[in-house]
Amino acid sequence: MKIRQALRLLREAMSRNNSLACCGLDPDYSKMPSHVSGKTSEEERVYDFLREVIDLTNTHICAYKAQKAFFDVYRGGHELLKETISYSQKRYPYLPVFVDAKIGEVENTMAVYLKNIFDELGADGVVVNPYLGDDVLEPFGNLPNKAAIVTVKTSNLGAAIVQDIPVFGTGRKLWVHILETMVARWNVAKNLIPVIASTADEDLSFVRRMIPDDMLILFAGYGAQGGTTRHLGELLDSHRQGVFVNSSRGILYPYAKDDPDWRDKVVRAVVSMKADLNMARGVSSQKFLLLLGPSGVGKSAIMKELRLMDSRFTYISPLMTRALRPGETDKVPVNDAELDEMERQGKFLAVNRLYGIRYATPMEPIEKAFREGSFPLLDWPVQNIKVMLEAFSGRTFTVYIVPPDFATLERHLADGRDLDRARYEAGVNELQGYYAGTYHDIVNYRVVNPEQEARKTAEKIYDMYLTAIGERQ
Repeated sequence: MKIRQALRLLREAMSRNNSLACCGLDPDYSKMPSHVSGKTSEEERVYDFLREVIDLTNTHICAYKAQKAFFDVYRGGHELLKETISYSQKRYPYLPVFVDAKIGEVENTMAVYLKNIFDELGADGVVVNPYLGDDVLEPFGNLPNKAAIVTVKTSNLGAAIVQDIPVFGTGRKLWVHILETMVARWNVAKNLIPVIASTADEDLSFVRRMIPDDMLILFAGYGAQGGTTRHLGELLDSHRQGVFVNSSRGILYPYAKDDPDWRDKVVRAVVSMKADLNMARGVSSQKFLLLLGPSGVGKSAIMKELRLMDSRFTYISPLMTRALRPGETDKVPVNDAELDEMERQGKFLAVNRLYGIRYATPMEPIEKAFREGSFPLLDWPVQNIKVMLEAFSGRTFTVYIVPPDFATLERHLADGRDLDRARYEAGVNELQGYYAGTYHDIVNYRVVNPEQEARKTAEKIYDMYLTAIGERQ
């Protein structure tokens, strides 16, 4: 059996999933979705919920942190925690699972705690309280594959009364002294992780200078506790990583109990957090997916399938100076005067004219999609690709959709949209020179069975896109 090395797993998961997000597993039964009520016991219902959360979040995080107190309130809480850890490690062995118990005891009691948490529960690490000194941290010198997450500077409001006390002789705050001691005295096996509060209202840049570049940090208090990414950049290592950030309530419960779409809300919450952290460290992975190709090639059908496959895709609805066609719902009709006024106000990224119709692309929905961790999606005229490449330098992924032949394109345009063959002739001209442009990839969309082919084509593009943003190897 391969030995799990906690810190190696954590570092590799940060790179694998391009994420600094840690998902807290704090099972609060009063907040769980109503669907979990169908099981026999509370423990079974909680386990069912946690398994779903793990399945939904595993590609967007670098670790799980299970708060032991939330498990201990159940009669079978010990087994519930053990099974939850086991499920995660078996299904997603590349993700470490830490237990938050904030233990800190004398030598013999500490040994029992560690035996239970590591040998019985199988955790990869545990949160500890260092204020009993050597008895708490020295055992980890003999546990090089496990991690001790040390509560140095915590995020709770009442912590300052103890942690900010000046140490006699140096004047340094007590938490800074604990951090110094952790680095110089206790980190024998290089497996200690300090907790630093994201709610701290002070310059934290000295923390990274005090500790080794390869020492990881848990940035605590993000989200529900009021912490932000404000000081995250000060704590990053030389690789713009080295910090992981936990959120429990913000990921587990961003919905009403009876919300049938609770799963989508969980995914959106963790993806938004991931994007927020990546933006703060300057490595946001999101890209604007642009589908290019001649009119009638099937871009709308492919985009519909992409949105069904992943709710993170957000179609950027253009404004246009024509009425909606029957069944068309993804565009916003306006008159020329309205569009002119909005253009004067600077609300558009660009205004394109196609076949006598003006199409305007609003900027705000694109920025909102990036802020929320969504994937902006749009079909775009190849002639104006330079606009997007300049506006979102390094943050676009472009795919050109090609029909198998001109006859197929002509058939597909025979729906009342091309009475004067202008679209067909423009498409022929475009296809004869499309290879002169710059695209990340080209896909042949056969348009034989529209529904089946749209799905297949969307799956191929989806795989390309996930690879491009680092979510798929």
